[in-house]
Amino acid sequence: MKKLPNRIPPSARRLLGYLFALIVIAFFVAALAGEWPKLAAYDWRLNWGYLAIFAVILFIRPALSLLGWRWLVLKLGGPLLPWAQAVHVYFSASLSRYLPGSVWYAVGRVALGERVGVGRMVGSLSVLLETAFVTFTGLLISPLALAATPLLDTTGKLQLFAIAYAVFSLAALVVMWRSDLFFARLNWGLKLVERQPVTVQLAFRDLLLLNLPYLASWLLYALMSYLLTAAVYPLPFADAPTVGASFVAAWAVGFLTFIAPNGLGVREGTLVFLLGGLVPNAIALIIAALSRIASIIAELPWVVAGVRGGQGVASYKSGVESITNDGESETGRDSPPKPPLGA
Repeated sequence: MKKLPNRIPPSARRLLGYLFALIVIAFFVAALAGEWPKLAAYDWRLNWGYLAIFAVILFIRPALSLLGWRWLVLKLGGPLLPWAQAVHVYFSASLSRYLPGSVWYAVGRVALGERVGVGRMVGSLSVLLETAFVTFTGLLISPLALAATPLLDTTGKLQLFAIAYAVFSLAALVVMWRSDLFFARLNWGLKLVERQPVTVQLAFRDLLLLNLPYLASWLLYALMSYLLTAAVYPLPFADAPTVGASFVAAWAVGFLTFIAPNGLGVREGTLVFLLGGLVPNAIALIIAALSRIASIIAELPWVVAGVRGGQGVASYKSGVESITNDGESETGRDSPPKPPLGA
């Protein structure tokens, strides 16, 4: 198999990722320290009702992403995984989400999937398409965040929103409508690295339906993000679309910054900027930090269930080693493309 050039060693990339995250966190902490007098003077009256609803959504939302991936594997010709196995594969791989680049999360998902009957081709393609679906549905909501930015007047915001939304939505629909072109380009790329072509084809209707769990997940994320914000800093419900879209847009920016582990620091900085038109910077800093902490806590029960429901961390580590070694040593085997970046 042809090896693609790799100019930066993996260890160096990981080091750069952590260094970048530390620098961003240092700036974040410095900003928080600078705003400390305002935070100390703020009247901290939390809306506990909003926080309770936020907590419920926080812990059930990961199930929608799991449902979407399980359904996607089935549509791609894989098995209908029992829920216990699906939880094990999906959330055990999340242990590596905070490694720079997120590629290990994708590799781990594929490796664990093989152990429960999900072929490597199906597993790799499911991660690729899931990443596309998560990004597409997130960006579908993100333009609403323009309403919060103080850099434009109302007319400018509306014009930019209309242009961005129309261009992006039209492009995404064209890609889904002509999914055969996408698979043709994918197979062309697989041929370049001497991998077997993808034989599965998904119709336009299938692609639309497969996006629904991820769209629902983002809508819940937007709602719970508004509840968290309004619980700390009272805002009318009319601001919910703008606040929720700001959180989704901040996630997208963090996701696209591959060097930062899970967008650490980048997501928070973007969120503070986007909320600047609605929430004081001092309060936005606290909300951004709370959102990150909550996102980590939300996955913990699912990760624990995933590890306990399967072979656990040992299986995960051995799976990553096997898929890496097999990909380098077996040139004649029917194998899928290398896993893409995770969502």
